[in-house]
Amino acid sequence: MRAFIKVSLVLAAYVVAFVVATGVVHLRELRPQWQATAQASPGMSAFADFILFVEVFGVAAAAPTALASYFLRPFRRICTVFATGCLTLAATGLLAAVVVVWTRGLHAEIGLLQALALAGELRTFLSPILAPSFLVSVPLAPTWRCRWILLAAAAMEAAAFASGHAWLL
Repeated sequence: MRAFIKVSLVLAAYVVAFVVATGVVHLRELRPQWQATAQASPGMSAFADFILFVEVFGVAAAAPTALASYFLRPFRRICTVFATGCLTLAATGLLAAVVVVWTRGLHAEIGLLQALALAGELRTFLSPILAPSFLVSVPLAPTWRCRWILLAAAAMEAAAFASGHAWLL
């Protein structure tokens, strides 16, 4: 298969994931209960729509990500750089979860600590998307070293989500 066809196939799959996420958000907005809620607090409902879109897109984009990982499997250096980038990104998730847990007990005035807590909360919202994406890439990695790095990144993202959202339980 030619490189152009592979790239086109992956990009088309990402477009499909985008359309699916947009459709889910649109279907949610058609519900009468949601319209009443949106009129009561439009900012909160817009943020909820954004979070729903990001979560659905993340789940739907797992297939194109796996396909891209499969196509890039012969290029070991690219896979090593990808795995290292995933581990670095997962470390930011753990750092964000630590900040969220640390600032939750503090009753600080508006300032740097609240800004850090907000940034940490927003970063932990990405963990349920990133962990499955890293996990999908594990069996497709060309070397055992890359597989272990991706598995560690997935575990770090799962821990970040669990510790950052423990208040939901």
